[in-house]
Amino acid sequence: MDLLQGGIKNIVHDALKDIAEDLTIHRALDAVSNGRGGWITTPEEVPAKGFMTDYNDFQRLAGMPETDREITVIAGSFEGEINRQDKINMRGDNYEVINVKKAPAQATYVLQVR
Repeated sequence: MDLLQGGIKNIVHDALKDIAEDLTIHRALDAVSNGRGGWITTPEEVPAKGFMTDYNDFQRLAGMPETDREITVIAGSFEGEINRQDKINMRGDNYEVINVKKAPAQATYVLQVR
């Protein structure tokens, strides 16, 4: 398997899947008509694996809000992409995605959540 064609993503997933925490990605789907002139959006729930951390004191002093956390999602633990319209449920709490960074090897997504 070519490392640049998803091999690193699979290696990282296999190495971390048993120690990572469960989380759920709530993807906003396109709105559909409710047949009465309104619109309905129902989120798709996608199970995934990842880790949650707090930002360090330096990052907080640089302006990172106290309410924000960092979630690293293992890309190989789910299908598709993560974007700012998605919501994350982890450890029983719901988070709004503020920023998304995809690792160069495409093995993880690093999310700033609030």
